[in-house]
Amino acid sequence: MGSFQVAPPDGIDVPSGPVILTIRPEHIELGADHGPNTCVGLVHECIYVGTHTRCKIQLGEYQIEATSGTDSPVARGEGGEVSIRFPPDRLCLLKEQGA
Repeated sequence: MGSFQVAPPDGIDVPSGPVILTIRPEHIELGADHGPNTCVGLVHECIYVGTHTRCKIQLGEYQIEATSGTDSPVARGEGGEVSIRFPPDRLCLLKEQGA
């Protein structure tokens, strides 16, 4: 998927070697303007769950799940493109198992 900027909080050690990049679905910004860690995906499916909508988005060979407000135009945009931003301060790095 490319490279990402990561801004871990002070006092958090960044693991060395192979890592897995993670983020909570509610921290992914949908419909974001340009900025670091911004890309475009295809909205595959939106599922209304009462307080929010879960959106499944295809990014190349990967599928991610993000949450969106129930009134968001993204939540009604199945089949369309959406701009996605992964805020650097919300990304976490986990040491890859077996590495």
